[in-house]
Amino acid sequence: MKKKLLVAGIICSFWLAGCSNDIEEKTAMDSQTAQSSANLELLDQPFEEISRQEWETIHLTQEDFNLFLSEIAVEDAKGTKKVAGIKKDSDDIIITLDNSDGESLDNLMAAPFIDTEVRTAYLHSAYYEGQQPKIIVKDLSGVVLSEASEALEPVGP
Repeated sequence: MKKKLLVAGIICSFWLAGCSNDIEEKTAMDSQTAQSSANLELLDQPFEEISRQEWETIHLTQEDFNLFLSEIAVEDAKGTKKVAGIKKDSDDIIITLDNSDGESLDNLMAAPFIDTEVRTAYLHSAYYEGQQPKIIVKDLSGVVLSEASEALEPVGP
């Protein structure tokens, strides 16, 4: 009887030691993932074509997220520029839309889409620590088109 208890105790101790190694390996992998980006190639496709499953595999370092923001402000293939500039403060991201052609309804319509795109990338970046950023979208004249600390919800019938 004592031998059976001793053998069972040894087996349990090996099993528990193996479990603690798995936890240590998972923690090491999580910290490594926070320091490196994953699946950046998925961001090369149009934003609306990235599936939820693909977003679950995307992780951006702080540098890659900042690069993502700067690429939003680049001219598109037609030579038009929708975003004049993006500035990231501590918990705020200020996006200035290019309305150099005058007051435009396009800017008002673009604000929620740009907010969603930036917020989604932020949530999958090293910046995200459980708190969503305040995203302020304004035009060149300083008019605030949207300001939200949480994801915008679609309005419809």
